[in-house]
Amino acid sequence: MAQAEQSDYESFLIRNFIPSSRRDAYDAFRALNLELVRLPEQVSTLAIGQLRMQFWRDAISNTFAGRPPKEPIMILLHKVLSRLAKTSPESNPSSIRFWLLRMISTREKYMDNRPFPSLSALEDYAENTYSTLMYSTLAALSVQSMHVDHLASHIGKACGIAAMCRGIPILASPIPPVKSPDGTSVVASRNPIILLPLDIMAETGLREEDLYRHGPKAEGFQDAVFKVATRANDHLITAREMLKNIRAGEPPGHEYEHWGEEQHVYPDSDAGQESVDPLLRRGFGVLLESVPAHDYLTRLEAENFDPFTLLRTMIARIFAGGLVMARLAIGTAHALPNTYDPIHTQKIQLDLDLVAKEFENAGFHSTIEFVEPLAAVDAYLGPIHYEDFAINAPSNCLGQDTFDGSIAWLDGLFDPNRCADSCTEATQYNIKHGQPDRTCRFFNTYMLKKDGVNYAQYCSMVN
Repeated sequence: MAQAEQSDYESFLIRNFIPSSRRDAYDAFRALNLELVRLPEQVSTLAIGQLRMQFWRDAISNTFAGRPPKEPIMILLHKVLSRLAKTSPESNPSSIRFWLLRMISTREKYMDNRPFPSLSALEDYAENTYSTLMYSTLAALSVQSMHVDHLASHIGKACGIAAMCRGIPILASPIPPVKSPDGTSVVASRNPIILLPLDIMAETGLREEDLYRHGPKAEGFQDAVFKVATRANDHLITAREMLKNIRAGEPPGHEYEHWGEEQHVYPDSDAGQESVDPLLRRGFGVLLESVPAHDYLTRLEAENFDPFTLLRTMIARIFAGGLVMARLAIGTAHALPNTYDPIHTQKIQLDLDLVAKEFENAGFHSTIEFVEPLAAVDAYLGPIHYEDFAINAPSNCLGQDTFDGSIAWLDGLFDPNRCADSCTEATQYNIKHGQPDRTCRFFNTYMLKKDGVNYAQYCSMVN
């Protein structure tokens, strides 16, 4: 749950609309998806990544055979399957297994971040990952309906395309080396990449090297994003019109392209309105995946289809009212959040010019404009006002109690886990001290450099 709240907050919210008796299934599927999404960034070679994928494939097969490995997600999945067997004999575990294995196979196929040759190929990828993830949840809910699957297919494709757009600013930027357990640097598992479909790039005249050099100012970039985002929005419009027709007792408007494929065979009674309505209500939470996709596409349109600017805007909104509680953390002797303990927190020099420059280097052009660097300030002495921001403080400029902010690790090393671990630590502290609703979410990390040398790892967080 902590991982979902930190790394997949939209799904963390949606889970509340999944029937409580099946919420564990939703959690297990989303946790597995998170592991698969993160995997390419956590390995140094493709071969190691393939071995990790095979581990998950074997783990799924063994869990469905009643022999789950000692792995938290698989233990939870085994619990889900055991409960389904007792309470819902009409459920189809083989269908769930099929969808999960298909998702793993598709993630493995694209683990090398190969470009999509066409927009249709991107849609197929979204169908076999995002839509498939929705199918697995519907199967756990015992929802066997062509109409509901058809809706999930369109929504999943929209989600997958929107996710690709969201990832453009991240994947187009270089990543630091991966740290091995002994602390040595291992060459990063990928170079900067762009996943926009090649046929769309050719149609709009966008060249890959131009995007790396010029970011969102590259010729044809926003036109390419527009065409791709339009297809995602078309899927949402189609799903919306289909739902309207189905609820009115009318045909959905077009045939389901995957009807008759494996695990897409349905009972004849599916066509009756009296049989569809209960299934729509039961699967309502799954179909809510359309909401964050629609929200992102709406924001993207408002930024003229520039995902770099949109990411910058989203960061600025998170920081609005307070770039707060910047604190020094060296090694393991770092201060716990919420302690207000100046003894464990040293004076720091927060060089805002440096931060702004690093944002720019990462592609977030003119993210925040700072006039001058601040002098060192004492820890937790209240907000130090700087334009619309508060620095090194447990409250923002409006005096509102908050622990949103950032951590700078000044040891010059990069650890992809330290931000999430620190957030977990903050959440555990809050729970222990009577604030269980105060949970920390980590959303970005990058290296700050000074004179070309790694200076600090910056972790941006939000409550």
